[in-house]
Formats: sequence, structure tokens, C-alpha cells
Amino acid sequence: MCIRDRNRKSPDLKIAKLLYVGRINPEKGIVVEDAHVGIEAGLAAKMRVIAVATTHQLDQLGRAHLAVESLEQVKIKDLYELIG
Repeated sequence: MCIRDRNRKSPDLKIAKLLYVGRINPEKGIVVEDAHVGIEAGLAAKMRVIAVATTHQLDQLGRAHLAVESLEQVKIKDLYELIG
């Protein structure tokens, strides 16, 4: 499932809603984010996080599981490795 969050003020609410209705097993979910608040929301939800350096530099993206300059750098094998 892919959710594009147009309300960028509270990505944690979008994640919480998906988890509550049981649509995502957190350990198998991947959050793709370019903002610190979204990265932290994904981590708090126990999901895997890919940070994309669109609004911040790579070294500023915090604790994401994978940080890339562009989504073009993410390979299928990376996704499988993230979710085990």
C-alpha cells in the first residue's frame, strides 16, 4: 500500500491510522520520507525508514535505516533487506 501524505504536518497520524486498522504489519512497512518528523514517526511506529535527501543533506537525515540522494538509488534488494 502506498500513501502519499499531503498533510505534511502530521505524518505520525497517517501511520498510526494505518496501523490501527491493521493494514500494515509495522515490521514489514517501509516509510519513505524527506523530513525529520516523518523519519521519527516511522521509527516510532517500528517501521523501516528510507530517507531521501530532497530537503536536507544526507548527514542531516538522522536515524533512518537507509538514506539516499534519490529514490533511483534504491534497489529491490535494498527493500528486501529492510523488511527481512
